[in-house]
Amino acid sequence: MKNEMKYFTESAILKQIGPTRLALLLRDFAEDIKASQLILPSPGVHNGDYFVQLAAAFGATERLPERLREALLTLENAASPANDKRAWSAIKRRIPCISVSWDCALDRVLDLWFLARDECAQFAPAAPPRNDSEIQANAKEIQPRMDTDGHGWNATTFEVPSSGGGWLQVFRTA
Repeated sequence: MKNEMKYFTESAILKQIGPTRLALLLRDFAEDIKASQLILPSPGVHNGDYFVQLAAAFGATERLPERLREALLTLENAASPANDKRAWSAIKRRIPCISVSWDCALDRVLDLWFLARDECAQFAPAAPPRNDSEIQANAKEIQPRMDTDGHGWNATTFEVPSSGGGWLQVFRTA
């Protein structure tokens, strides 16, 4: 999954979720927001721009505190059509008696976040490797080392996470 917001940057979706539930989400990150000196719009200001301004703030992902950005991306991933069945399964298993939104997937997974947060871990986007040593540490050997033809040349094939969310095969010689 790319580190771009799709749903939290749509003011209409934020309006559907509502200021109370958005404040409840942001409350967990109040210290991070304060430490980053990020200024978010106030829901108490009724000038009609709150959801537009909040969507714009969420769209500037590079300015968001890391924990908040990770949480928003996790929720976005959970609300994506690709994860609809998994999200519904988690909702039915963990919060079966809670009435959740049928219209707004993001609002629906917020209930999972509020009431069974551990279920959201399965939707967390994989962090891209930061350097070569991290790539090697995350590498999953898919073919054992082998000597090719008696010349002592060793080759190993690894799968490593790609920035696009899949896996890349890497061929390394020793």
